[in-house]
Amino acid sequence: MAQESLDKRGYVYILVNPAFTGFVKIGKTTNEPEARARQLSSGSGVPAPYAVAWDAFVTDCHHVEKLIHQQLAGTRSRNDREFFATPLKHAIATVSSIVAPFSCEPEAPTETPTSNGTGISICIPMALAASQPRKRVPKGCQEELIEVAEDCPVDRAEPPPDGDPKTIARIGYEILVENPYKFTEREFYHELHAVRRERPDLKFDSYNIKRAPIVKVHGWGVHRNQDGMLALVAMESDRYRELQDSVKTTKAYRTSKDSSVSFPKRQARPKPIQEHLKVCLPSTRDIFEQFRTKVREIHPLIQENSWSYGVAYRARQNFVEVYFRANRLEVCLRPKVYDDPKGLLSKVPDSYRWTLNHRFLLEDESQLPDLIALVRQSWEDVR
Repeated sequence: MAQESLDKRGYVYILVNPAFTGFVKIGKTTNEPEARARQLSSGSGVPAPYAVAWDAFVTDCHHVEKLIHQQLAGTRSRNDREFFATPLKHAIATVSSIVAPFSCEPEAPTETPTSNGTGISICIPMALAASQPRKRVPKGCQEELIEVAEDCPVDRAEPPPDGDPKTIARIGYEILVENPYKFTEREFYHELHAVRRERPDLKFDSYNIKRAPIVKVHGWGVHRNQDGMLALVAMESDRYRELQDSVKTTKAYRTSKDSSVSFPKRQARPKPIQEHLKVCLPSTRDIFEQFRTKVREIHPLIQENSWSYGVAYRARQNFVEVYFRANRLEVCLRPKVYDDPKGLLSKVPDSYRWTLNHRFLLEDESQLPDLIALVRQSWEDVR
């Protein structure tokens, strides 16, 4: 194979980061994708580490990356950035279809019968690769999302309190945040107790992640991938909801055996609307401005309050709450029976424990008339 062709080979990858909800990073590298993820995670401006969600080895990573970026241009955050506001499942489906004709198998250097005995790398087309060992071999583990406990006291994921000494919950949180998809459940508990706490005497082989405070109290789900590796997923994130719809789910154990016992909700903190809008694409910001204008036109006494979780509209009580995503707004309405002939509302899962439990996904300004009609019904419930 010509040296020029060898130089073009490399990986295209999809990375995810819990700090950048709603976005995936799609790029290329001539090194291992995990090494690239570690490199990107080492920057001082990155609040949480990247994890490799998908990758493929291709004959021309530069050309394939260009094709992918062109296909997803409509969801790109900025032309000089590799972030795309698209669900992970859609990103994988799109990238996989583009990659297929260029896929090949990375191989270690091999001796070939040349006159000087120099070894070169070979690239095996997909037609011949079926009999070759894959770069990653799944261990037969069923992919699973461990959902937060039904009596979890928060409705947004939060880090366990830090202190000196650190609590077990805090140490476990730091392990999984710093090392997504690095440890199996057993390896996680070994790292937590034998390594970090220096307690190898504990019988942690019998410990169960579903009993961990991080999923029972602090609002984090745990994703177990097909290799059995663990990563944290915030309960309010798009990724969490995507996993709920696509993989096996299991509830974490309740904190209280008494189903009538629940914890008080944490108080929301004020947050400027402009801070929420920073996560949105320009088109989503425009839609929000139109939406807020129409909501406040319903009645002059309607109050608009911006909190850490989103923006709420209130009469005697909240009747609308808005959650901000990159390419859409999630608008939640009061629990009641709606006149919704088009079936535009969906029910929020009971596990979220949201009072406003009917959700409308606002992605285009053409949806505004239907949404405002439903908002009026919610407002009539509290006026």
